[in-house]
Amino acid sequence: MIAKRTWLHRLGVGLLAAGMLILVLGSLQAYAQNYVGSGVCKTCHQNIWEDYMKSGHPWKIQKVEGAPPTYPEGTSPGVPNPPSDKTWNDISYVIGGFGWKARFMDTEGYILTGDSNRQYNLANAALGTEAGWVGYDAAEAPRKPYTCGSCHTTGWVATGQDGPHQDNLPGIYGTWAEPGVRCEACHGPASEHVSAPLDSTKRPSTEERCGKCHSRSDPQVIDAKGGFIKHHEQYEELIASPHKAFKCQTCHRPHKSTIYDLGGFKGEDATCKTCHADKQIKIQEMANLECQDCHMARVAKSAVAITVQTGAGPIGVGDIKSHIFSISDDPNFSMFAADGKSVVKDANGNAHIEIGRVCLRCHTSHDVAWAAQNAEAVHTGGTFVAAEEPSVDVPQAYNLYQNYPNPFNPTTTIPFDLKKSTVVKLTLHTVTGKQVAVLTNERLPAGHHEITFSADGLPSGVYVYRLQAGHFTASRKLTLLK
Repeated sequence: MIAKRTWLHRLGVGLLAAGMLILVLGSLQAYAQNYVGSGVCKTCHQNIWEDYMKSGHPWKIQKVEGAPPTYPEGTSPGVPNPPSDKTWNDISYVIGGFGWKARFMDTEGYILTGDSNRQYNLANAALGTEAGWVGYDAAEAPRKPYTCGSCHTTGWVATGQDGPHQDNLPGIYGTWAEPGVRCEACHGPASEHVSAPLDSTKRPSTEERCGKCHSRSDPQVIDAKGGFIKHHEQYEELIASPHKAFKCQTCHRPHKSTIYDLGGFKGEDATCKTCHADKQIKIQEMANLECQDCHMARVAKSAVAITVQTGAGPIGVGDIKSHIFSISDDPNFSMFAADGKSVVKDANGNAHIEIGRVCLRCHTSHDVAWAAQNAEAVHTGGTFVAAEEPSVDVPQAYNLYQNYPNPFNPTTTIPFDLKKSTVVKLTLHTVTGKQVAVLTNERLPAGHHEITFSADGLPSGVYVYRLQAGHFTASRKLTLLK
């Protein structure tokens, strides 16, 4: 009897221990499932998910398995080739590739660095730049550890050199629950919400977290380099602007892309004009412009920039719009500190954009003194064309028309419409895609335009002319007969 009780006792203890182990494992399992993945969110939030997947956030990093990374239709043209000394089998992950640039990680998870063929810059229609390769962090060792997961992934846990490492790749100094900035990166882990979707106390956070990634180390410092604000400084800019009390969602639809014409910006009628209805453009020639064309001047750089020659000398134009908004009318004002590493602020902690960086990109024949003297007239009329004069007949859409005459020899004219002022690039190609001429590459005002060119020196044949205007692109064929 005693032996039987002992056996039963031992069995009970064993079952209890096993039960406790199951509970512990269950707890660990629950913790591991704290992040459920954006695919689960899609189940109930299909439309939001589809919009969001066309934004740049989900593609901050993606795994490569022997083929180029893919992006949603109607968005990024992607990265067609790996670095010239690599194949896709030599690449484990692509960082970015949506809108601006892409960098690459080798099969051990280290970021490739060097003085050439390490960063792929996408074509930028706003600046008229072509896609191409540049170096990245050439001063670094041949390989650079990946430590950027806090803003590139969902559920990032930084670990360090000793690991653990995502996918057991020693170059990745951390782990993540999901690659890219997916639903739970902004809304927080959603396992409790999934288990009780109707319980309002368990719903994911809707607190705005944009500043977590769109900022750098010190939010009070707007970092700069090479005459441009660095990328991911939008939060620092915003809190040093007149809109410092606003949230990002005041102007942005958080689940939609702000590029590729996908509706991320709510539009002037729902933003600027709600507070500044009295601020109207009263210069006839500028009637097609929007507030952002001046007050969000391109003084920041992510991947590429251009230099515009003006009456004041060279002016840099970057690929990122500023969120400072305020423009200084002082012709002697410099927005960057003497060491070029930050943006200066006034006694109230506010930053301002140089007047030359705003006006002279378009008014290239003038200097800063002219810009400072005449900028106020944009909203007052001043000595410029009176506001009551007929406004420019602005097209409602971008259009590229058939050239005339066609066929032609040797001169023809190509008409097109612009619904707003933008950088326009018109190029001529063979039917196999080889570019043979650049017909124009400059900023043009809104309206109807016609470019006439002579095909002297080109052989007879069928060619393709291609128009890039902002994010609008279109192509048509023409025939040269000699």
